[in-house]
Amino acid sequence: MVQPGMRLGNRYELISPIAAGGMAQVWSGRDLALDRDVAVKVLHGHLATDSAFVARFRREAVAAARLSHQSIVSIYDTISTPPIEAIVMELIEGRTLRAVLDDTGALPVGDVLHLGAQIADALDEAHRAGIVHRDIKPANIMVCPGRRAMVTDFGIAKAGDDADLTQTGTLLGTAKYLSPEQVQGGHVGPQSDLYALGVVLFEALTGMVPFKAETDAATALARIQHDAPPVRQFRPTVPAQVDAAMARLMARDVRERFARASDVRDVLSSLDPNGAPQAASVASAHDGTAAMAPTNVLSGPGANQGGLGPSAGAPAVLGSAAHTSPGGANGGADGLQLLGVSNEQPVAVTNTRVRQPRRWRNALFALLVVAVLVTAGLILSAGDDGTNIPTNRFDITGSDPVIAGVQSFDPLTSDPDKTEQEALTEFAIDGDEATEWRTENYRRAGLGGLKEGVGLLLFLEEPAALTDIEFQTNTDGWDAEIYVGDEFSEDLDTWPALVAAVSGGGSAETVSLGGAEGSTVLLWITETGQSNERFRFELVEVRIS
Repeated sequence: MVQPGMRLGNRYELISPIAAGGMAQVWSGRDLALDRDVAVKVLHGHLATDSAFVARFRREAVAAARLSHQSIVSIYDTISTPPIEAIVMELIEGRTLRAVLDDTGALPVGDVLHLGAQIADALDEAHRAGIVHRDIKPANIMVCPGRRAMVTDFGIAKAGDDADLTQTGTLLGTAKYLSPEQVQGGHVGPQSDLYALGVVLFEALTGMVPFKAETDAATALARIQHDAPPVRQFRPTVPAQVDAAMARLMARDVRERFARASDVRDVLSSLDPNGAPQAASVASAHDGTAAMAPTNVLSGPGANQGGLGPSAGAPAVLGSAAHTSPGGANGGADGLQLLGVSNEQPVAVTNTRVRQPRRWRNALFALLVVAVLVTAGLILSAGDDGTNIPTNRFDITGSDPVIAGVQSFDPLTSDPDKTEQEALTEFAIDGDEATEWRTENYRRAGLGGLKEGVGLLLFLEEPAALTDIEFQTNTDGWDAEIYVGDEFSEDLDTWPALVAAVSGGGSAETVSLGGAEGSTVLLWITETGQSNERFRFELVEVRIS
């Protein structure tokens, strides 16, 4: 039995377990001969007697030991003293990308491009050495201090000059990230890794994988039958060329993907996370060229919202820690934590300027929603006495001002898009109690100490004198200020006078607006309260009268 204090090969002392996977457990350890910290990957005992598993396990050491790259975990030694099989490797301080995404959801576009370029560079090194990783996924990517990405776990890597250890029809890799050719049992080459990288980056951009079914088999088969959906379907303001690069990475036909990992690196390095570069940068990727000058994605803002590194006024990642802790294939640093917010849904972002909607289009949308709900009988139902009984808490019929559009408003963030959970905003006015707009998750009260407030702008069909505003929420203990005006800029000093406030709000609140006149109402949340034991505000429905 493997336990703390055990010495392997009379040289490596095991200290504590870091993480565990399907094949092995990773321990922090100490190389007593060279007096350095190491990570020791020990094959699970019930697999150590299986010759096929042992052969696959040793293959990692053989494959990865050939590689020397700043974004690939170094292999130092192997231990084979039955019943223990182990690999000794570089100890990495950081967290797996899996842990980061689970904690934050979608990441800033600049961080995704930066990490993707590093991973592609590591894959280029492996591919040029004749090694295909075959299992690129967030759990096998470490995010280290300084936003350095490292690829680990070449446990099922396939060297080009070796026989394949897999049997026909056997799938190696994680179902969510398998390439179509892996699912079909076809030739697995460098571009299979590029497909998996595309899936990883898709998840980092949207907070979800492109294919997800009830079983692993159905998830894997879906990519044979369907193209991956566009990134912009879930996060509309991702630059078009970033979306195009993802589509090319995840092309079902190998011939339509990038030719080399180096091409992917060059394109991802060239893309502007805040703009829409010309199509030539992606179109020319097959030739390994890029039409744009590289953009330094580290220098811009945008890391405080689940980001991977510091940004002006709101650092998102602390430096390295002295000790590792559970949380990744090769550990997680106690002090390496994402601060502030975490998303559970893909985030749709907009331009930094607060825009008034196209009123005719939003009015039409609102009227269609009302018409559909009335037709379905969701707004009013007839009682036994012939009266109308509201089945939704809000009776939205009558002559109340029409909310023609809605937009999240986050002017105090350093993230350039100045929005928060924009993809969910329509849920606050859709008349459906099963949906809601919500803020991001904050790690503590006071919006995580990151900002003074975050808001939701409600655009009216036409200016009106307003009587009341009603809120239906899933949250207790929330505080908010309410403003009525025509324009709200990022300069808080230009806002109109405060109209009303809520302190310690609950699930149902009605607030008098006292006849305040304007075309826009700002709900400015200064304390999220808690929902489902999380520091976030959930707005189910809002009504203005």
